[in-house]
Amino acid sequence: MISRLIFAMCGWLACHGALALTIEDGDAGFSYQFHTLRSSFTVINDSDKEIGPLSIKPANPLDRLAAAIPERLAPGQRAVIDVELRSEDDFGSRWHGFFVSSPASEKPLVARVRVYGLSVLEDPQQTFDFGIVEAGATPQLEYEIRSGDPRVRIKAVKETPVFLSARIADDGRKLIFKHAPASGWGRLDGLVKVTLDSPDQPEAWLRVISEVQGAVKPSTTIFSLGLARVGSDNEFILQYRRDGDKPFRIDSAVVDGIATKKVTIEACANGEQGCRQVRFLLDEEKQPKGQLRGTLKAHVADLDREILVVVGGLLVGKDTKIESLDSVMMAKNAPPTADKDLGLALKKLKSTEIDRPVEPATPPGEGPLLRWSVDNDGRVYAYAVYRADRADGPFALQPNFVRRSSVAREGVPSLYALRDTTAVTGKDYWYRIAMFYPDGKHEFLTGPQHVKATAGAGKEATKAAQ
Repeated sequence: MISRLIFAMCGWLACHGALALTIEDGDAGFSYQFHTLRSSFTVINDSDKEIGPLSIKPANPLDRLAAAIPERLAPGQRAVIDVELRSEDDFGSRWHGFFVSSPASEKPLVARVRVYGLSVLEDPQQTFDFGIVEAGATPQLEYEIRSGDPRVRIKAVKETPVFLSARIADDGRKLIFKHAPASGWGRLDGLVKVTLDSPDQPEAWLRVISEVQGAVKPSTTIFSLGLARVGSDNEFILQYRRDGDKPFRIDSAVVDGIATKKVTIEACANGEQGCRQVRFLLDEEKQPKGQLRGTLKAHVADLDREILVVVGGLLVGKDTKIESLDSVMMAKNAPPTADKDLGLALKKLKSTEIDRPVEPATPPGEGPLLRWSVDNDGRVYAYAVYRADRADGPFALQPNFVRRSSVAREGVPSLYALRDTTAVTGKDYWYRIAMFYPDGKHEFLTGPQHVKATAGAGKEATKAAQ
């Protein structure tokens, strides 16, 4: 998850560098979760000298190179790098990164391949929260599958975190989580892996969290370090208190996932006997800049219990400039002066060519031809078609996606067309157009549209403005 954030935030120069090697990112298209995809990106030698040896390594250990890479690149040479990507929990538009390095690069460049992850579950990112659980209690939670495909069932539970068990109920339509009594205290966060009876997706992850409260409680179970700068006083303190102000002893504490120079256990400044605190200092030399995410584990010797606290923040350079997202987007979207002048001139121009929508090319083949138009679809990533044999469904997602038009203009409808080449001639079908967004969510643009499949038949879906 950390690598995804870095790839999404980095600018073009940060990801691709400004040296002799440059990168053209790849696009693996659309895929359901837990599938392996083939794709590629391109490495280019823009210099007038040979570059090598070349080294390429995936950022995600589940991804890999699909073929041998050239050891060296001649001046001006373009090398297409074939890769295999594992779409485990990808949902929506996601980047998979590969580190590209050579003696010509001061630091590795990042090549990226985009995947749009789909799921047969309606909300694959749903979190199941036990809330506050008293130590020793064994509450239960139920999860009932919600899917556009009524055939989807849970076949088996493959993995569970140590703090819970899971069993299948209602013929695979439900999963019942049960909290374990002898678990750690604090913030518990884990993933349950299940196998699915689905032709589209073999497995799925389900996230479960809880906050277990025992006799000793931290001041928070989610400890934010905020924005930490290199060279600043990056020392942090977290306090623990025991019920009844009884004395207790923490005999060990460690921060997993974040580099620290030292971790000390001490009495609280107020002198309360039922209070202890853990103090730790970031190791700026060993900790990479970027998102900070780890777990502070403190062991209470008297009660033989480990308390878990999620720790997070962001480490930036000493002189890194931080801007608000609003200011960045305003600057990015503001047209240059010349463009503003051109825009004013175009507004005064009464040419019908300017306001005329761009007609899409007619898809080849035979089968129902679906056409639709959308106003202001700048937030949409792509469109897809759901098909059913009856007006009341069930509707199944069809494999062909249509990307949002790259020539969309404000105030001018975007026109789209898609042909269903898998339809059986003479059969009745009902179609619904869906809009997919970058975050993986989707909504329907139209209600059911009836079409009888005949060779070359077309059907225009109802126009809907966003």
